[in-house]
Amino acid sequence: MLFLYVVAALLTASASCQKGEEIRGIGFGQLKVSSVFSGDASPLLLQVDGEIKDTLTVSKPATLRNIFLPSGQYTVRLVNQQTKAVLLDTALTIEASKITRLPDFFYLGTAAVFDDFSAKPDTDSMLVRFITLDPALPDEMDLTFSFYDFDQMNIPLAEKRINGIRKDRFSSFVQLPDPAVLFPDAPFIVYAIEGYKAGTNEKVMDIANGTYSYIALNGFQFFIANGVGSMGIGPLESGIHSPVEIFFHLAD
Repeated sequence: MLFLYVVAALLTASASCQKGEEIRGIGFGQLKVSSVFSGDASPLLLQVDGEIKDTLTVSKPATLRNIFLPSGQYTVRLVNQQTKAVLLDTALTIEASKITRLPDFFYLGTAAVFDDFSAKPDTDSMLVRFITLDPALPDEMDLTFSFYDFDQMNIPLAEKRINGIRKDRFSSFVQLPDPAVLFPDAPFIVYAIEGYKAGTNEKVMDIANGTYSYIALNGFQFFIANGVGSMGIGPLESGIHSPVEIFFHLAD
């Protein structure tokens, strides 16, 4: 009787292989995808060589299970389910017994913007870049930075400025030193952010009237040596443009 069961199992496995089903094992690798979703973004299709392998949504912005693929090169696309717009079209090599992952990305509905692991700050400095998330702010802004203690100290950093902050992609990085080194006796200092309509002196984010923002990363820390952050300028909350951490990592 046991012999008959074994034969039946072998015949079933053979039939499955003949139907073209691939058994996961030696020669297979895995693909992993993780994202941060904008709240109103439509579902995002993950395609591998034209075949939909997963659908990312606000409630499920990552592949819950890794996607098993035979080793080899594949074309991976991210496609807006509603508009059919292709937001990413890239080649990936899947290696046997390894997990391959796309860089983490922020999905806006109209664009997918990725973390940057190539950027490296100078020693005891950090790098931060920005994207505008508040629809009420201009489509393009210029940002300036100040040392600020929420009270008397407000020291503008004339040499620190980023022009052309947009709503569809990250800006360039600004490199910032450790405030505690420059002001060792100050108990509390942040980097305050003011904004201007691009190319003008029209201020749209202002410390004077409380509509500024500030840098806050990795659990609301105001400075992290060797840190690389990607932040959003969010909507007004209690009079301040809320800082939104999108990506953060320590440079290698």
